[in-house]
Amino acid sequence: MSTQFDLSEFLNEELPKIDADFSENSLHLNRRPYHAACLFVEEYIVEIEGDDKENYQQKSWFKKIYQMIREWYADRYGEALYAENRTSKVILSIVMIYDTPFELNIPKYIRGDSDENEKFWISTPYEVLPDEEVLNWVQEPPNFEQMDERLLGEVTESICHKSTHLRTIRMRCINATFVNDSMEDLLESVPIHIEYSAGNILSEDPIQLGQAYWDIQMATEKVLKSLIYQFDTEPPHTHNLKTLLDALINVHEIHIESSFVDNFPGHREIINLRYSRNNDLIEVVSQFDEAIIFIYECVHLIDQRINLEKAKFHLQLPPWME
Repeated sequence: MSTQFDLSEFLNEELPKIDADFSENSLHLNRRPYHAACLFVEEYIVEIEGDDKENYQQKSWFKKIYQMIREWYADRYGEALYAENRTSKVILSIVMIYDTPFELNIPKYIRGDSDENEKFWISTPYEVLPDEEVLNWVQEPPNFEQMDERLLGEVTESICHKSTHLRTIRMRCINATFVNDSMEDLLESVPIHIEYSAGNILSEDPIQLGQAYWDIQMATEKVLKSLIYQFDTEPPHTHNLKTLLDALINVHEIHIESSFVDNFPGHREIINLRYSRNNDLIEVVSQFDEAIIFIYECVHLIDQRINLEKAKFHLQLPPWME
């Protein structure tokens, strides 16, 4: 006697195992339904009567599987499933107002409204565009309506400059022409270290301010080593920023303004600052801001695969989400 296969029951048995693996590998919650659906098709389904698995994401039966799996995740996680993954949409930074650090969330991309065919334009700007309301990027802001007009203008200008620098750093690191895997690994982590530093500054905790110094050091060190790799040269095995910068200036005859590196604490001092309870907020923020400007100048020397500065992409939702 044959028994009828119940896909829903089978998914209820297997999805907890799949989800546990995703948790172990730190896959963000809102990405799990799609990855689970793909894994199910690729690893569990052996044969499909009257069809095959080629380009399976475009098939109507994949949409049904995806919807069943998403419903399972919705039942398990509730509203948490639909929470935005902030780190995937914004660049975390800071803006100083009244000598106080405020969290700054800089959008990574701009999405236009969907048309009648559910298609939309998306762009990843390198600079702040004229119609962007940058003051809205300040989280839990002070009372801008009561702020002196001159100061408000200075805050706005500061946000615009920093946002342009950070957007450019991110995009030029992503779009770099990597000469080897080491260069790719280094550049991939440069924007991450900058965001970690911002997060530690926002805490205003003396110990975490020391960690902010460390991440400034790492971001700068990694962009310098990436530039050295670009010249098919192995970077010196050192954390000394001056040594790395000298290798670029003297060996490869690259001109980079060196005042930031000249004035930044040496590696041994950074180690001491990392665990100090006497770190000064204003000084750390000053070093953070100078580092962003320096790294911004460095990434302009990194070869790019394609020019994406003015690029726009016309997109539509994939079939399984329609």
